[in-house]
Amino acid sequence: MNIFKRIWLYISKRSTLRKVIFILVLIAPVLCYSIRFRKYPISDNPSDWADFGSYIGGIYTLLVTFLAIYLTRHLERRDMEWKKSKTAVGELYEQISRIDYKNVDMRSVNKLLRLVKQYQLYIPVDVYENLVNLYDDYVEAKTEPEKFDIKKEQQIKSRLKKLYDS
Repeated sequence: MNIFKRIWLYISKRSTLRKVIFILVLIAPVLCYSIRFRKYPISDNPSDWADFGSYIGGIYTLLVTFLAIYLTRHLERRDMEWKKSKTAVGELYEQISRIDYKNVDMRSVNKLLRLVKQYQLYIPVDVYENLVNLYDDYVEAKTEPEKFDIKKEQQIKSRLKKLYDS
């Protein structure tokens, strides 16, 4: 997809205020030029048109460059957040898979809680709350493994797997 399509898609998803600002920024150079030279008639001289083209080309090249840099940084940031989220979900899933509710190792359970707190910003709130509750269930399973709800663990693992695959 070329850069202009990306720019258009990005702008079309934005608020009305941003669209108005974008349109004003696009119109401003031509408006300034026409206000400055409004006293003069439209020229038949090609060199005058070449000067106008140089002016417009210089201004819009600068604007497009800034917009492209902004979009690139924005997309990079979004991509990094997505990768961090995917890493978080993968590590949480692996840690849950290592814990055996019949023979709970508290080091593994504590590591799960540390991972949950570490990755809190990268997982949905409901998943975070379910993981904290699962931690409590593992702590309880240390003394009473028969009360552990295996379905709850499977639901959380399933949700994590869906998050990882999406």
